[in-house]
Amino acid sequence: MAKNKKIAIIGGIIAVAIGVVVFAYQHQFSAPQKGVEEERIVVNLTTTETELISKLKEQGYIRNEWAFKFVLKTKGWQGKIEPGGYKVSKGMNAWRLADTLANRPYQKWVVIPEGLRKEEIAERMQKGLDWTEDTKKNFLLTVKKVTSSQIPTC
Repeated sequence: MAKNKKIAIIGGIIAVAIGVVVFAYQHQFSAPQKGVEEERIVVNLTTTETELISKLKEQGYIRNEWAFKFVLKTKGWQGKIEPGGYKVSKGMNAWRLADTLANRPYQKWVVIPEGLRKEEIAERMQKGLDWTEDTKKNFLLTVKKVTSSQIPTC
């Protein structure tokens, strides 16, 4: 009888421990709010991942910074969030929000330094915006040659 009692106590402790772990997991990774519409957020060119995660916490998009960093690391998305615009919601859980920020930009930024030829600009646009070869060719066909008379003087 004592052996059965020990087994029951150990089983109860294990069940409680599992319940606590499941509750903690659900709380840390779940959406902060339910039924919230999508909003557009912008990740600037100079924003670091650490700064972004802090802002997400401050603005109520995530419950826990550590949990969000865990998701990014687990999925291999650490350092993959690029500058641009994203459609996100406070109703997204940490996994879905991380996926959106790492893989689904609503808008992308492409920096074009002055002095590049149109072909070089087209290359940057193709790489930055995932253009097909046809899109790049169409861009080059529509770009007109700029003459010196079209350049403003100071």
